[in-house]
Amino acid sequence: ENTLGGVPRAMSEQANASLWAPISTLGPTPDDLQQTKELEEALRPLGVFDEAESMEHRRVVLGKFNAIVKDWIKQVCLKKNKPAAVAENMLGCVRTFGSFRLGVHDKNADIDTLVMAPQLVDREDFFTTFFQRLKEHPEIKELRKVEEAYSPVIKLVFDGIEMDVLFARMAMDTIPEDINLTDSLLLRNLDERCIRSLNGCRVTDTILHLVPNKESFRLALRCIKLWAKHRGVYSNVLGFLGGVSWAILVARICQMYPGASASMLLHKFFYVLQQWAWPTPIKLCEVASDPACYVEQWDPRTKLSDRSHKMPIITPAYPMQNSTYNVSQSTLEVIKEEFQRGLQMTTDILERRRPWSDLWAKVDFFGKYRHYSSITATSLEEDHGDYEGLVESSVRQYILEMERSLQVKGNPFPRSFKLTQPDGRVSTVWFVGLTMPPRGDSEQKRRFDFNVPAHFFYKDVTRKASITWGELKRGMEITIEPLRPAELPASVFPDGQRPADDESKAPKKKKKKPATTAPATATTAATPVSAASTPAGAGAGASTSVAATSARASASAAATPAATAAAATPTEELAELEHTAGPASAQVPKARVAKRLPDETASPAKRQDRNGDTTPTTA
Repeated sequence: ENTLGGVPRAMSEQANASLWAPISTLGPTPDDLQQTKELEEALRPLGVFDEAESMEHRRVVLGKFNAIVKDWIKQVCLKKNKPAAVAENMLGCVRTFGSFRLGVHDKNADIDTLVMAPQLVDREDFFTTFFQRLKEHPEIKELRKVEEAYSPVIKLVFDGIEMDVLFARMAMDTIPEDINLTDSLLLRNLDERCIRSLNGCRVTDTILHLVPNKESFRLALRCIKLWAKHRGVYSNVLGFLGGVSWAILVARICQMYPGASASMLLHKFFYVLQQWAWPTPIKLCEVASDPACYVEQWDPRTKLSDRSHKMPIITPAYPMQNSTYNVSQSTLEVIKEEFQRGLQMTTDILERRRPWSDLWAKVDFFGKYRHYSSITATSLEEDHGDYEGLVESSVRQYILEMERSLQVKGNPFPRSFKLTQPDGRVSTVWFVGLTMPPRGDSEQKRRFDFNVPAHFFYKDVTRKASITWGELKRGMEITIEPLRPAELPASVFPDGQRPADDESKAPKKKKKKPATTAPATATTAATPVSAASTPAGAGAGASTSVAATSARASASAAATPAATAAAATPTEELAELEHTAGPASAQVPKARVAKRLPDETASPAKRQDRNGDTTPTTA
């Protein structure tokens, strides 16, 4: 009775209390309040605050959506032979989470929504009858469902407002409007998908409950989200941090300095995190497990996979999850560099040596590296939404494999570029900045063969495609290309203007020897076109659509897996990557991968990068 985990109970409770005790409870000085006022004035022109008219429009849309949900649940109950009086009382409930629930959304943000239904209504009803009802609604556009996702979702645009809709089937006959989702007893008798769907609301509500000063928290979080997007470190799927992770970090700083103003919280944010000893996890509280409702959660003591996480930021509701499991060593180093820069900037700002706008100045990603890799996903327009998301989720695997097999670090640009091909297909392009490993004392020439990570990436895409569709659909293709800075499309730079330095360094085009492919046993033939066209500049946090201005095309045949060979010149060659998706007889497209080798006859000055490396071989 007097011990807890082998430690005297009094000592354990005292240690736990000191863990969450604030570092300082001092309130803001007059200068801090003035700095906070200047911070808010600097943020207002940038669209990070929602306007009253837009906010009212969102409330109206949510009201209409809630009415659709309630009527749908009533109709499902009647269809399942429930009396009309009973069906009238079997109510559902709609809750929001994410940035909208936290109160930090901007005028262009989507609304994350959870539909909670009584136990009579199941997930199949949600993705059939409810989806059909949404499809018939005149104000709902761009409707699509992703049933195979980790958290199955319906995506839509309701009267101009983007919405992501999750579903949870509750173990009760009716859902009260004032239901307390932070109660872990609600998770009993629910399947894992429903628990994951509920977790978004539970985490958001818990964060708001644990934050001591909500107004300072919201202003600081708005600034951090803008800073992260402009500095290229805001994207959970590409290996950086998503919205919930940034919210947890800001909330933890608020706990450490509960009396601080928003301006001082920003300085403390960078001060604490630039010296944080990762992978020490960041938590807002201890989360107790429920023996009657066991759900697997993050625990590096018992799970080997959790020990490999580079930057654990733990959600504060049961079941605990690491919200940053996608972070790699490469992206962690980029984030740490930005923390260091942020500390220097906020120090100068608070000392009146810089304006606030310098903190969130956009990163010069396309002038930062000596080597880049572009990844282009092309498909028919009707398939592109799903295919784009599938390929984007695998970009992280490409970077991880480069780290493992080549010790090359990859920094993905978190905004993609969309373009339309001459044949009517749609492409999305991602760019990855590459950092070669230190050369060391050896003067021997080095070559980096990127066939292994490219093949690994392609296999990951086709594995996911086989789960979703059975195989890659006709017209789907992936192209991976190496790029030097002078070869980057001009339109990725601000205002579509390439820096003058790059124009003078643009390499001369060399004639390629046509690749030849050994005959393969084909069941069905297709000739998709791989085009890497000049993409347009992207807006903040979104892809940009533009017509293609140039294309480098290559044809490939859809065939069953077979051995292929490619002929090449000494400086450039083409390689075919093969994969298996579904049955051996299934139609399987193949991706043609351009692989550019360094020219060994070039002068050392032209071949070496900052680290003394030759131009990398990229597949």
